[in-house]
Amino acid sequence: MTIELPPLHFHFDVSDPAVLQVDPQHGLHMLRLVALAAAEHAKGVWILVSQRMKIRATGAYIRGIEGAAVVVEKAGAIAPGTTSWEMVVSITNNAPHARLVEEGHAAFHLPSVIDWGKTSGSIKRSKKGTPYLHIPFQHRAFARAATDEELARPGGPPTNTREGAGLTGSTIRKMMPEHVYKSAKRLHYVTPKRVGPIRHGGQFVARDRYNWPKGRHGRLDRGNTRPQIQLGTGDTGDRGQHNIGWEEHRSARVAGRDRAGNAMVNPAWKSSKFHGMFKGGKKGHPEYTTIRVVTPTSPGWNIPAQEGRHVLRRVTSYLSGERGQARMLAAALAVAVDPTGEGK
Repeated sequence: MTIELPPLHFHFDVSDPAVLQVDPQHGLHMLRLVALAAAEHAKGVWILVSQRMKIRATGAYIRGIEGAAVVVEKAGAIAPGTTSWEMVVSITNNAPHARLVEEGHAAFHLPSVIDWGKTSGSIKRSKKGTPYLHIPFQHRAFARAATDEELARPGGPPTNTREGAGLTGSTIRKMMPEHVYKSAKRLHYVTPKRVGPIRHGGQFVARDRYNWPKGRHGRLDRGNTRPQIQLGTGDTGDRGQHNIGWEEHRSARVAGRDRAGNAMVNPAWKSSKFHGMFKGGKKGHPEYTTIRVVTPTSPGWNIPAQEGRHVLRRVTSYLSGERGQARMLAAALAVAVDPTGEGK
């Protein structure tokens, strides 16, 4: 994402400014070190603020900051009589949805924003010429919650628990209930033939061909379920004490309002969200997926509105304050004076 922040101005005294002009290249190098170190400090503050705001549904946003490169976009020269110097540095969060996290978005109808006329990409066509897309949904393996005793252990909870594995909120929300996971584990693996994308008559057909297991264990059958909210009790009669509440058949719900203020409603699901699930990946690292179809006239598929978190506004506010500036400059000057950190 690219969002230009108000420039941050830092002021510090140089006991003998003429020293910078005796060897302008060395002086420019020193000032570049200060600016780059200050930018790295700002990057660290961005990560810290994001963590405190709990922006870690998938972890992609913070990983986007951690992997962001600090790039010098503009650097002024040191001229005779120079009393100020400008350097523009960019830090880019490359997470796919970074802008949406920052700015949010109104509710919108997914089929309406898809270019169905494209001949490239993943759009397929039925025999009647109707365009459609296969949308994969990932389901996560069940992991139990740690007990109070396990949470209090000196070494931390076991890695087979949600807390011990460090599962994100997004992963837990995608987690199968315990009894559904027991059934999913019994599925046979669906393996790709690795023949590459399939096209016919210039039209995209499939990403690959697959080896589907024969018999009844290729896909999960949840066709006998009914709409109801489950609160920790499996349909096998088990108490399911480790389960969290889940909704296997989601009821109709409002996704929010579009930019014109109209309410957007998603209809109730006709079948279980686990129905038709298959197991891919490889042994030790299985992947559980269901596929749903969307066409230009599919009902629902309204993406809920999301409020912007405005993380960068908080980062800028902190860095612009006296305390933030003091810490940034102290860290930056320490790097400029002693780049190796060895006290030389």
